[in-house]
Order: sequence, then C-alpha cells, then structure tokens
Amino acid sequence: MPRRRTFRCGPVPPRPVLAGLSLTSPVLAGLVVASLVLVSLVLAGCAPFPRVAEHSPARVAAAPYPALLPLDAFPEATPPAPEGAAIAEALDAEAAALNARAAALRRLAAP
Repeated sequence: MPRRRTFRCGPVPPRPVLAGLSLTSPVLAGLVVASLVLVSLVLAGCAPFPRVAEHSPARVAAAPYPALLPLDAFPEATPPAPEGAAIAEALDAEAAALNARAAALRRLAAP
C-alpha cells in the first residue's frame, strides 16, 4: 500500500529573493548589467561639464562670424566624365554577351 503524503498547515517560511538563481542564471546576469548601467548613468550625471567659453582664446571670441553665401553662388553640379559613357557601353556589351551565352546554355540543357 502506497504511503500517503501529509501536508503541513501553517505559515510558510520566507525565501530569499535570489535563492533559486545560480551564478550563471540569465536573470541574475540581467540584474547585474542593469545595475552597472544604472550606476554608470548616475556617475555620468554627477560629472562636471567643462566650460569651453572660459578656455577659448580671446582672438577666437573676438573673430567675426563667417559670411553666409546663398546657394546660387555655388557652381552647378558638373556633368559626369566622358569615360563614364565608354565604361557603360562596355558593361552593356559584356552583359549582352553573357545573356547570349546563358540562352545558348539553356537551349543545350532543354530536353
């Protein structure tokens, strides 16, 4: 006859939060990474900002702003080099030759 299990009634003792986590657990690794990111952000927020205006030379501060030019003052785009047309024609001829060769191979392979 099998033994009957008895269940105890009463308060359940508290378990530690990280009791079931091993050192290789992905949950624990995520907690460690999140903690490191949080600490890094807090430390970065406490860093003093450099005062760039105080360290720049006086001649830089006194220099005038550069003149702004309208877009019409710039030259128009230059046309492509004439060698580009020759290269395009050579590539088109090579593509046509390869297509002809592929068609010949398809005819040979057709039943």
